[in-house]
Amino acid sequence: MGVVRLGSRRSAHRRRHASALALAVAGATIMLACAALASGAAPSVQVAFIGALAGPEPTVMITGLSGSGTRALGPGNDARLAPDGAAVAAGRSVGTGRQAGYEVVLYSTTSHRVRTLLHATGSPPDPLAWSPDSRYLAVVEFDRLVVVDTRTGIVRTIATGQVTAASFAPDSDDRLVFDRSALNSSAVNVFVADPDGQRERRLTDDGSSEFPLWGPRDIVFTRETLRGQSGPLYELWSIEPGGSGARQLTHVAATELNDGLTAVAFSADGKRLLANFEGTDTLEAWVVDLSGPVALPRDLTAKGNGTIGVGLSRDGNTVLAEDGYAGDTPANWGIETIPWRGGRAEPLVRRGAFPSWDD
Repeated sequence: MGVVRLGSRRSAHRRRHASALALAVAGATIMLACAALASGAAPSVQVAFIGALAGPEPTVMITGLSGSGTRALGPGNDARLAPDGAAVAAGRSVGTGRQAGYEVVLYSTTSHRVRTLLHATGSPPDPLAWSPDSRYLAVVEFDRLVVVDTRTGIVRTIATGQVTAASFAPDSDDRLVFDRSALNSSAVNVFVADPDGQRERRLTDDGSSEFPLWGPRDIVFTRETLRGQSGPLYELWSIEPGGSGARQLTHVAATELNDGLTAVAFSADGKRLLANFEGTDTLEAWVVDLSGPVALPRDLTAKGNGTIGVGLSRDGNTVLAEDGYAGDTPANWGIETIPWRGGRAEPLVRRGAFPSWDD
């Protein structure tokens, strides 16, 4: 996601994602040896990512966190590993010329099975989030958010308009939270709904709330505030799933060319939060300690720009990250793990991008 200021960080996210996928095809070299998965149980922690092992087409890859059992699953522009580790959802292009289009497929991690979940309506689909039970998959296109029931194959449109983030509740009711704005409006708010679209409820009405993440205790989202000539500032807020108790979590100083924080992932106990600090040509992993009465954010590596937060282990001790600065192409990015408290990064993939894991 190459970050360029286009008046809204929503556009920056879209731009980074779209341009990165196009560039990820260039000569991705996998540090790990490629081998077939052994029959039987999958590795205890798996990482799915995008590489380009041969030819000009991006490839969905799967590997164990220890670097074992790496293999290619098939073509794809994005990789979203299910929480149970059994499958990877991927968006990919199909056809050529007038027959060109897009679809979302489900790759098995233990066999060669490929299942088509969704034919897109005209724009590249982006698998955003799985439900904790690995049944429902939230997918966004240009003008709608859909939820796919992977058991029944039913696809339901949950919201229309522009959606950039969605997250399922960590409990068993499979509700999801998402942001939404009209296609020609800058006003964006946060909503919750059932996976079938019923019982929709708006949680915010300020027109400046987006990028929600459903945590073990509250929902965290980003709220924009104005700061005169310096442009908008983005801080993390929390709100109860019922819509009450909204409060500001962070107070981060940002320069004129920087925006602020967006939430990425929670630890299972809700005491640790991974976020990214964003701005013009800036995207850097930060961590937020929520164990006390006051949220304590800090730059994970203190490098300023070059480590992009992607995932946080359930115990909150390990961060999954991309190694590459926001202005560079994903062909030069890598994937690594970093201790929550900071310290030496452990390389996993030398040239790969857009990872997700089942930890």
